[in-house]
Amino acid sequence: MADQKISALPAVVAASGTDEIHTNESGVSKKVTIAQIATFIGSSPITVKALASDLALANDTSEKVTGLDQVVGIGTWAFKYYVRYRSDTLTTGIRIGVNHSGAVASFVANTHYVCDVSVGASKANQNVNTSGFQVGAFSARAKSNDPQSIISGGVDTINADMLMIIEGLVVVTGSGDLQLYAANEGGDPDITIMANSALVLTKIA
Repeated sequence: MADQKISALPAVVAASGTDEIHTNESGVSKKVTIAQIATFIGSSPITVKALASDLALANDTSEKVTGLDQVVGIGTWAFKYYVRYRSDTLTTGIRIGVNHSGAVASFVANTHYVCDVSVGASKANQNVNTSGFQVGAFSARAKSNDPQSIISGGVDTINADMLMIIEGLVVVTGSGDLQLYAANEGGDPDITIMANSALVLTKIA
């Protein structure tokens, strides 16, 4: 077969892990599969994951945000969740918890959001730009699939974007999934976790 420009080759219908790509290794032409490339990229110390679609929380019962599940193996990991959410009721906030389904030797996490000083730390306010503000925060030293300990008591504006950040450090001794759990602070289905809420995970050791 005569040589052809890559631009002249037919396009694949859908990429497969067995598809092969030309590469150069120490001056020698070789081939590499897409699966091999994916494995190489997966060895990066940083993993980023985003929620593909909105998740409406059913009630105040703990619910796993399955779209942000991430396998976390043995080692020390730093994690940071960016949770964009909305509430359709001023007095209903969100409860958040982080879990790991495997064994851990240590787990610590802090959660924080901005509040209006005049209201107090229980109510998140995403538009404090002309008046005083403070940071509402919660902490945990144990993993949990029950987000009871991390609570915001409401929002400044209904059906508007709010931001909650959860960051922590976990020493994993038994491989499992890092999991985000959430629930309404109240009993009604008022909270929606919005698409593109994200996890940034970094392998430390």
